[in-house]
Amino acid sequence: MNKRLNEGKGGLKLVTFLINILLFFFLLSPTTAQINLNGFGAVNKIPSFKNKQKIAAIDYNQDSITDLITFGSKNERITLHPGSKNGYDNSIDKFFFYLISDLKKFNNFDGLGQHHIFISRKEKLAGLISFTPKGTINLLNKIEFESYPSVMCTGDINNDGILEAIIGGTNFNGISILTQKRFKLFEERLLTNRIFSTVNLIDLDYDGYPELIAFDELENSIIIFANDEGNGFRDERKIKLNDKLLNQIISDFNNDGFIDIIYSTGSSINAIYGDSVSSFENTQTLIDDVENSDFIFKDINNDDKNDFLFLDKNNSQLLVSTALTDNEYSKPILLFKSGAINDFIPLTNNKESICLVDSDGYIYQIYTADKKNNLNIAASCSPDIFGLVNAGKKMYLYYFDEKNSAFILFLLNNQFGIAKYYKQNITTGFSKIKIAEQTEENIRFICFNGTGKHFDEILFNTQDQSLSTKRIFTKQKIIDADYFSSSITNGLPNRFAALTLSEGELRVESYNTNTQSLYTEYIDSNVVAGLIIAGNTDTTFYWTQKDSTIKFIRSFLQPPSSFISDTIFETDTSKVNLSNLNSEWMNDSEKVQMHSFMNSNENSFILLNSKVILLSDLFLSSKIEINNLKLSYRADKNQYSLWGYQNNSLSQYQVDLENKKVKLIYYIDYLNCKDYFAADFNKSQILIYTNTSENYFSLQKIE
Repeated sequence: MNKRLNEGKGGLKLVTFLINILLFFFLLSPTTAQINLNGFGAVNKIPSFKNKQKIAAIDYNQDSITDLITFGSKNERITLHPGSKNGYDNSIDKFFFYLISDLKKFNNFDGLGQHHIFISRKEKLAGLISFTPKGTINLLNKIEFESYPSVMCTGDINNDGILEAIIGGTNFNGISILTQKRFKLFEERLLTNRIFSTVNLIDLDYDGYPELIAFDELENSIIIFANDEGNGFRDERKIKLNDKLLNQIISDFNNDGFIDIIYSTGSSINAIYGDSVSSFENTQTLIDDVENSDFIFKDINNDDKNDFLFLDKNNSQLLVSTALTDNEYSKPILLFKSGAINDFIPLTNNKESICLVDSDGYIYQIYTADKKNNLNIAASCSPDIFGLVNAGKKMYLYYFDEKNSAFILFLLNNQFGIAKYYKQNITTGFSKIKIAEQTEENIRFICFNGTGKHFDEILFNTQDQSLSTKRIFTKQKIIDADYFSSSITNGLPNRFAALTLSEGELRVESYNTNTQSLYTEYIDSNVVAGLIIAGNTDTTFYWTQKDSTIKFIRSFLQPPSSFISDTIFETDTSKVNLSNLNSEWMNDSEKVQMHSFMNSNENSFILLNSKVILLSDLFLSSKIEINNLKLSYRADKNQYSLWGYQNNSLSQYQVDLENKKVKLIYYIDYLNCKDYFAADFNKSQILIYTNTSENYFSLQKIE
């Protein structure tokens, strides 16, 4: 303890202050996203068949439950997922003659059954099909074109109770109308030598005869064709656009009783609002920072306002923007990402549910979390760094999205769905997130990468629900850092402390909240690992290795700034392999437990604060071969649990430290686990883990 650098003396204090001006950079940045999801974001993964490009929701078996159909595969097959009260887990893969581009429900004639209509861009045709209750597909009729259809809508043009189909497309000559008579389709050419990339039928003048709204690619205009009471369409008016329209949805978007046109240009989402005479003169840009995305809108958070969901096919990801007010929307946030998402649809029988289909043979249903004990929670990546934290009797899930350089925080509701989503952009990555403070007012995270000379504080204020960041640079490489509140450290000021290691020499560098250096304290040499935790006093735990001896040492602060050390454990280095030196909040109080696992040729140990526990005594075996050992504490039962992962299975052991006994109390088999985390919440234990191949969290409630 003789190498302490006292920075309160004379000229050294001034020099140190000037050095700090150069070394320490203070960064405050605003929250980049904060949206209310109200439980939306739970994920149900449904096995299907590979290479499907499109998905449709149709009650093909006429049981009044919506079914899912995927199609557009390379081998021209259709997969049926009959719906049930338990979901869509069953699938029927069927051969079909043509590669389907779109499929819609069509007419249901008495005695003839329910028919559906499809188009095939590849084969340049449209067809009429029906399904048996067991999923057999019957091709009833087809009609061929001279060009390539790619868009289709249906509606009752003549107001006679029989649906017609409107056909168009970017490589289709004009617009065709298909009518059905019993089992046959008939074509009427409406327009030629024009290109329409979208077609919609909707009644704008409320006379029972729907108008045709289509986007003319050559004129870059939305064309409204008036319906002459079933006697044909006339080219009535056009709405000239400045940017190219990629897709559109015609609906009463703002719930005022009038039809609106919502369209995407590839860089923005725009609204053309209707009125009592459908003048379409009032326009507005709703969202201006979304790129090349298909979109749908629906009220996903149950606030009676439409929200937007975007499918970015180029990056295979789902983005969400929720309504802040009637005319204002949040910045789109990345909610979910998968391997190769091709299409998505809303489920009309479920207000808060959508389905996505990918090329890898899966359907992902994104929905509002229910009261089930087990569920998956959507994520923007497959996180390597994540955890759960309790603050003010609320549970938060946090993770680091390395690819998108973002820190993500979820407030979970009582059903463990995402109640609110918070995102903070960061400038550099890190490999460790440490919870330095958790109170009703604040959650303070300390983040660092273990190889650099700086750490970030990310502070979440639970009162105004804001995120902010602060960066502090250190003199040496960081191996751990923490925040020390004056309320629990003998009246010393609020401050940060970084544990640094250089050439085996361990030091504590301490700074106040304005990043001014308070002191640098030399602790020991020959150090190989260490951590610092905040408690009633600043305490450092570390391993030293010299010659053939390895020691586990505790060093604690003697105010104002000197450290006192004592050796907890000592053994021969040939017998010991150090692993998992860590500190964790064990409950929602200010109690912090330090633990380290140590494996040797003969025995394994847990070092819990200053107590050494021989695992062989607990397990009654000579060696414990379990990977990724973790310790958790359940406050309501005053119970420690030891978790371990081995052979694709995760086990939980109840640990009786006093009697040195364990009992297997929980077991998950065939778990392709990447990492896991256990936390105590509302008199239950929550286990959350990530999968090596999935971008979501799996959460299980353990009673």
